[in-house]
Amino acid sequence: MTNALKQISPLRNSTTAKTAKQLTEEQLRHFGIDPASEYGVTLSRLTRSLYTLNAVTDDLARLTMETLQELDRSDRIAYFNAKRFASFQLAKILDTLQNPMRASYQSSDAA
Repeated sequence: MTNALKQISPLRNSTTAKTAKQLTEEQLRHFGIDPASEYGVTLSRLTRSLYTLNAVTDDLARLTMETLQELDRSDRIAYFNAKRFASFQLAKILDTLQNPMRASYQSSDAA
């Protein structure tokens, strides 16, 4: 699971962190975010969830590949529909995250 956790780290090739908590702390330091600020606390909650989510997604993909051939048609359809809905949920979350990001970028000096 450690490799799946590290996979989305901005320091994935050099990190020695082994847990979602350690990776989250490292990521906040990497981007210069104060973990004690309201923004840092909230971003930390999101980031830790993302590391955990990536590891769980990796587990689900592995399990799907291991069991797919054993499933009957009905179960394959159910699995597909459940994962498709999870993908839709992730897309909604990304949209929620990206809309304020656009405004933040446009208001910065970088724009």
